[in-house]
Amino acid sequence: DNMKARTIPAITGVMGFILGVILTPVFLAGQTPSSKIQGTLAHIAFAVHDVDKTAAAFEDIFGVEINPGFDVKGVAFPPSYGGATMNVRFAQFEANGVRFELLQPLDGPDDVRSPWKDFLEKHGEGVQHIGFYVDSTPEAREMLISKGGKWTQAAGPTMSYVDMDPVLPITFEVMQE
Repeated sequence: DNMKARTIPAITGVMGFILGVILTPVFLAGQTPSSKIQGTLAHIAFAVHDVDKTAAAFEDIFGVEINPGFDVKGVAFPPSYGGATMNVRFAQFEANGVRFELLQPLDGPDDVRSPWKDFLEKHGEGVQHIGFYVDSTPEAREMLISKGGKWTQAAGPTMSYVDMDPVLPITFEVMQE
């Protein structure tokens, strides 16, 4: 019940953010934003303590079926995040036209950091990152870094995480389709 009590406000906040992102251009009367982060929403990702428990809450709230979480081993982080590797339990699903990801850092040495571990320690469970499809991952990543972000993860040249804290309380994942 405590999970539902925390999940519903988080989902409501995320949906409000998404509607704001979608509707703001309508109210700008055709003005084009100057940001290079122009593309489409890919997903919203939550860092959680227990993927399966959180998935059950989402299933109940949205009436969707979510495949069991699975472990992803050896996720690499760039030198800016210690260059270590980490393991994560992962589940994804779609509800109301939005793709969601659930990420649970798996046990590892205490000195091995990950964006998910750090987020949970600092903020507790919640929206850890929002993913966007962009034309150029390197350009989008560099623009976010120039705005105060920290590059925290990559998967080759086509996917990067940039933590925007303290500028914004969110990490952006920019990727090419």
